[in-house]
Amino acid sequence: MASLQEQVTTLEPEEAVAPNWSQMGCSICLEPFVDVGHSLPCGHMYHLHCIERVQESVPYYRGSANCPTCREPFPIGMPEEEDIPALLRPWITQPIRKIFLRPSADEDLCDKLDKLSKNVVELERHREALVKHCQEIHKTLSQKDAENLSLKEAAARHRREQRENLVVRAKMSQDNSELIRRQSSVSRKHKDHHDKKPRITSLKKVVFTYNPMGMASDSTLVSPSAAAGCKESQSVDESEDYEME
Repeated sequence: MASLQEQVTTLEPEEAVAPNWSQMGCSICLEPFVDVGHSLPCGHMYHLHCIERVQESVPYYRGSANCPTCREPFPIGMPEEEDIPALLRPWITQPIRKIFLRPSADEDLCDKLDKLSKNVVELERHREALVKHCQEIHKTLSQKDAENLSLKEAAARHRREQRENLVVRAKMSQDNSELIRRQSSVSRKHKDHHDKKPRITSLKKVVFTYNPMGMASDSTLVSPSAAAGCKESQSVDESEDYEME
């Protein structure tokens, strides 16, 4: 059979710390403690009315009584607070202390502590999940920032190319206008050439040799003004043919 010491050490911590108050009672009246007990300086606990009877059984002039269990003396009365200096009041304690016995309150407190401990574990698990989720979001945001940077660079490059294309398009439009103008000029000159071609052909039929005397080879008299006009028409025709080419 295990000894009392072995039995105490084998108890669970909760059972060793919280004794069963319903089985404890006052050693003077043998009545169990209900809610409140009163402890002497030596540590033994009694009902208040039992301690008062012990104090009443001792002459007042003695100033102290003895614990019924261990015979340790304890003061009977305390001086009034007004008679104690203010500096000493914090150090003066009552010899009889009130002990509150509420096992149900202790059990409720233990239940609350257990629930709070479970809540702490659950909150820690949620915190770890949130930290992991935040890290994933931070990683995703970093990737998106890199993608946005590349998109911004591509957009800037596209705008630059568009500006260059606009410059090239304006230059091409200007060149096209110049080509259209030159084409119109060439077409107009070509039309004038075709309009003058019958006249030139008729003039070419007249074969002559111009000399300072204004005589033709076929003994036909040609005036110097007609010869000059024929020469001028021939030079104009040649210049127009050159421009058309």
